[in-house]
Amino acid sequence: MEDFKVLIVGGSVAGLALAHCLERLGISFDVLEQGDEISPQVGASIGILPNGALILDQLGIFDDIEKVIEPLVFGYPLSFLERQKFLAILYRKLQHKERVHTGQKVVSIENRKTHAVVKTACNKEYTGHLIVGADGVHSIVRSEMWRHANELAPEAISEKEKSTMRVYYACIFGISSAVSGVEDGVQLSLLDYDLTIHVFNGKEGKVFWFVIVKTDRQYTYPDRPHFDQEDGRKICEGLKSKKLDATLTFGDMWSRCDIFTITPLEEGWLSNWHFGRLVCMGDAVHKVTPNIGQGANMAIEDAAALANALWKGDLQRAMEATPALEDMLHHFSSARLASSKKICTQSELLTRLQSNDGIVKHLVARYLLPAVNDIPAGSSAALLGGSQCLQYLKLPERAQRPRSWWAVIRDLRSFFPKPHGLTLITMLFDRLTTIEPDWPNVKITGAIIFAVALIRYLNYDKTVDVPVVGPGVRFTKWLAAHGDLLAKLLLAPRQVKNLQDEIHNEIETRRDSRDKNSMQDLLDFSMNWVDEHRSAGWNDDHITDMMANTIFAALHTSSQLVVHTIFELATRPEYVDPLRAEIRECFAAYGDGTKAAMDAMYKMDSFIKETQRCNPLDASALARLAMKPFTFSNGLHIPKGTFIFTPNSPIFEDERFYADPKRFDGFRFSRMRDDPDLKASAPLTATSEYSMHFGTGRHVCPGRFMVSDEVKLVMVHLLLNFDFAIKDFRPRPQNVAFGKFMLPDMYAKVWLREAKHEVAVGDGTSD
Repeated sequence: MEDFKVLIVGGSVAGLALAHCLERLGISFDVLEQGDEISPQVGASIGILPNGALILDQLGIFDDIEKVIEPLVFGYPLSFLERQKFLAILYRKLQHKERVHTGQKVVSIENRKTHAVVKTACNKEYTGHLIVGADGVHSIVRSEMWRHANELAPEAISEKEKSTMRVYYACIFGISSAVSGVEDGVQLSLLDYDLTIHVFNGKEGKVFWFVIVKTDRQYTYPDRPHFDQEDGRKICEGLKSKKLDATLTFGDMWSRCDIFTITPLEEGWLSNWHFGRLVCMGDAVHKVTPNIGQGANMAIEDAAALANALWKGDLQRAMEATPALEDMLHHFSSARLASSKKICTQSELLTRLQSNDGIVKHLVARYLLPAVNDIPAGSSAALLGGSQCLQYLKLPERAQRPRSWWAVIRDLRSFFPKPHGLTLITMLFDRLTTIEPDWPNVKITGAIIFAVALIRYLNYDKTVDVPVVGPGVRFTKWLAAHGDLLAKLLLAPRQVKNLQDEIHNEIETRRDSRDKNSMQDLLDFSMNWVDEHRSAGWNDDHITDMMANTIFAALHTSSQLVVHTIFELATRPEYVDPLRAEIRECFAAYGDGTKAAMDAMYKMDSFIKETQRCNPLDASALARLAMKPFTFSNGLHIPKGTFIFTPNSPIFEDERFYADPKRFDGFRFSRMRDDPDLKASAPLTATSEYSMHFGTGRHVCPGRFMVSDEVKLVMVHLLLNFDFAIKDFRPRPQNVAFGKFMLPDMYAKVWLREAKHEVAVGDGTSD
């Protein structure tokens, strides 16, 4: 790989992190830094969060960082240290220090067919196959990339994109020493009108602080305000009386200040990160405020993602042909763009909430956020769920510690006071079955709805499984009027939006290759139907909504049915042996895990249907709107516009339709198959006026067959691999009424014990 050469413009966090990543790959590189020092003292500090720490740990750097920090005592340690020390560590740990060149200010870049040439202000030239702009928000590489794009493909990067960055705030970074009253391991924050102050303490009595103030107006890049040290001094002098806690004031910090600097805070992100042999990363393409603490961590993730793309790519072809290199760069930017946009968006919101920007944000910050406890923190943590790592290096031990199902459920309960049965089913669907061996956690519902295209998205805990069914919040008129704002704050709406974005991207991809589309899943059929009805106003947004609603509907019912079935079986052990015997008989006759075997499990089908009868999800069914007034023969009058329902629970408890209806009879419906007159109504998927779980008539649920197969697969696997009981052998947990819905009690715990004779679904033949 030594023949492939990368020129990294910028020797700060992004550039040095990438140098480490490339060094571990064996890819040749040079770092060109315009400053005379790699780690100058400018008064800035830096916070390393878990997403950045993971990559640094893989590179063998994080241990050195831990030696010079004073971690916060609450939650996961936040590594807060002087930026100068952090850069010094990155440089010291680099093996090939001779490849780092200071005093090299880049002035131009020539983008050629097989390589690019970088020229510096001191008349030096450097040649490489890839030029990386890790040179910050005022990136020369980005400017040169725009210039080349404008000359060769004027439509590639719009003028609007070039002015995406905005400046609303300025920040004064400072370091103080020996400040009395600052407790070790505690962050202090002052959230005032158009003002935010954050204080962190470090090793050896160092205290890091930053003051964020609103600028006089909005600036649009490249326009920006200009400050000098005197401007920063005046601002800080005016804040000396601001209290940080009961006894400590900002004046205490300011009086012990060693060094400070003031800078404008650009905000925003770019959509185009590369052109030809030039690519940008870090602050050159996404910029956040210090409030969220993610600037350096995002740059480190960019470095890892770019290194992964080079590791996977054909470097020989990339040297010979620019399109081959651009394909690698496209994979890199695609892997990072969505995550970067989310963090930038959350940063913008957090900054404005903390500075009480406007009456609505003030009310949210003052009253709503304290009321929802840890939800904001959880939503912030969710952003880190899909963080990058170096795929060619082993994960550090601390990153591989497994989490139990109940630990995950416990964490979810901190977000949702009454978790839904979907919490457990998410765990089950993640673990119990696989489509292909490379995807050990694939979700079977997602595979059916989207075939394989979106499985990788649905596989990484980004689906709407859990969040969309938290506690039902009854919005007041005020909350309803501010739904758009709340959607940005709460985890569930944001994850739904993320899912919609992924579906929309998949629609675009499939439409580009429409001729090869084989109608392999529900998304294909929905796209085809909408295309045939566009004249009636249908469009891709409707497809996205259809798919999101389908995911919710598919998981909402099947998940609860699984949990109810587990509860019934855990408290009715007399059914376990007959069901296990039936499973083995059907597997022997039709093949392990086959559709034919599942269809032949009449007792299993009956047990699930009886569970459904005794634990109906909805007390009513067949919601209909009266289009005109109607009077029944008994005199009951239904006005036009009235919503009417048919009863579920009363029918299931009616002796006219079910013998001894108060008794749970797990094999009730399997015996019905012996009666020619009742056989058709026996299956779980059968509907009638006496069984309307899935509706009836022409609007009967078409997904009921999928639900049947899903629930059977889960129960088959559980029965063949585990013995289970309610914790402490307690009786069946009581259901929880929520309006007209009946939900399983997710505070209940189930004991699992490995069965003596383990049998895995799918180990035998398959059709």
